[in-house]
Amino acid sequence: MKLRNAKDNRGLDNLMYDLKLIAAQGGSTDAVSGRFTFSKLGAVIRLKPLEDLQYIVQDDLSAINIFEISTQGSGVVN
Repeated sequence: MKLRNAKDNRGLDNLMYDLKLIAAQGGSTDAVSGRFTFSKLGAVIRLKPLEDLQYIVQDDLSAINIFEISTQGSGVVN
């Protein structure tokens, strides 16, 4: 699988479905919401028991109040 970088909103738009840019209201900061799937990259992730899926963020997130990632999957019986 080829790793992809998103350096701006256009990069996020190329990687994600349902990308929404949420304008600030009431003195809060702008937000981004979206849905990413590995299948859009043509990849399937198979984890063995006790393996972890890791996300690496190489950016200064100190100004962000909330940063959440949720992962869903399905089990496969061999």
